[in-house]
Amino acid sequence: MTPDAIERTCGDELRGAVIQIRQFRWPDYDAVVGLWEAAGRDVLPRDELEAKLRRDPRLFLLAVAGEVVVGVVLGTYDDRRGWILRLAVDPAHRRQSIATRLIGELERRFAALGCPRVNLLVMPEDVGALRFWQALDGHPAPVRAQTLGDDELPLADRRPGAGGHPGGDEFAHRWRDMPKVDFSSTTSTVDWNTRLFTGDAVTEITRLKAEDSGPMDITGATLAAAAAEPAAAWQSLRYELAATLAAAKVTHTAPVVRWHFETAGWLVMGAELLNGPHPDLSPGAADLDLLTAALKGLQETPAVGEPWFTPAARLGWSHPAMDGTMLIHSDLIPTNMIVTADGLRIVDWAWATRAAPWVELALLVQWLIGSGHTAGQAEEWLSQFPVWEATGPDVLDDFAVRNAAKWSTKARQHPDRWVHDLADWTGEWAIFRRDFMFARADGRQRSLLGHHPARRASGSSPAPS
Repeated sequence: MTPDAIERTCGDELRGAVIQIRQFRWPDYDAVVGLWEAAGRDVLPRDELEAKLRRDPRLFLLAVAGEVVVGVVLGTYDDRRGWILRLAVDPAHRRQSIATRLIGELERRFAALGCPRVNLLVMPEDVGALRFWQALDGHPAPVRAQTLGDDELPLADRRPGAGGHPGGDEFAHRWRDMPKVDFSSTTSTVDWNTRLFTGDAVTEITRLKAEDSGPMDITGATLAAAAAEPAAAWQSLRYELAATLAAAKVTHTAPVVRWHFETAGWLVMGAELLNGPHPDLSPGAADLDLLTAALKGLQETPAVGEPWFTPAARLGWSHPAMDGTMLIHSDLIPTNMIVTADGLRIVDWAWATRAAPWVELALLVQWLIGSGHTAGQAEEWLSQFPVWEATGPDVLDDFAVRNAAKWSTKARQHPDRWVHDLADWTGEWAIFRRDFMFARADGRQRSLLGHHPARRASGSSPAPS
């Protein structure tokens, strides 16, 4: 068995053949299509599958009896959450625990990637599938499936005023009348004013943002499932809602939540619409002054009342100096900031973390480098903040090295341009910190600031980290 195959023999026999759980190979495609068709599943076209496998090749698993494909499951992971898709077992070979073994191996691989949460969709009429997922409650990474009937969803035919929730009328009217895009690989039918899109959601959302079509709402709700323990659900809209409300109490940078309510398994949030461009963070840009003002407000935002991410849970490593009591956004990518008449506003609080305030600044270094700064220029700009100056150089050395190692590892696993950009930018800072460490020994450290070799900002648009 080769390392690429990563095959695991299940140990028992099915009709004289040893069952193996292994990774998909392209010669298997026709057999997989036949299995999906036999099991009544939608077939994933080859070009769409190629796109998924460029990112997640280890998450497409088969159960094979000899040379015969008898089970299949497809997983995807976007560095925030995973999805379980197109699970199918040959009808002639069911009730042999094949699906359970496939899910067990897929969950093991999700865990190895650091995936904190896995979603899946179960349609209300699929009673057999619902029973299967409910039976996995005792699994090491339990999947708790829920379903919502058509009358429970806030779709176009939902009556305004139903339920009596604050904001319910506004939401019902807006949802009914608003053109929508459904990003799904499992849905085949959508409402009259909804367009189905089965490709890469980030690419399509980027295209939609570029269209001159007026204001656009991007909303989300968990339809059918959450995996792992309940704490992982804090990465959902509920977590972002709590963080946005907390930040708005202390700083005007967070959007104002106009209303929110829960009904029939849905959490719905309505926030103010922020109109404006993203900031220019290149060296000398005027928008840097707006960023300074916003960051000073964030430095005074306490994290109270909610089980926030810890630095270790957010980043995958920690240092004692990273612990603190302040609320940091932790994902200040330029596209999460909007220049308005009231100053710089910050959106997407789904990764809010309780930490020392200097951690926010350290995580900003990579985005300053990506905007055209050298590592030295980025540190020189951050030196205006007292918490940065008060942070020990050995602590910054450790942070830079660990962050670079994290993104270097991700770049080896994923082909996405934004991942490789972050690996380059964090690597540049780590090299600078190494040179800075050597310079400290002979008193040259100040000469390094702002005089690192020139670099050019990447033209790509990285996704949130």
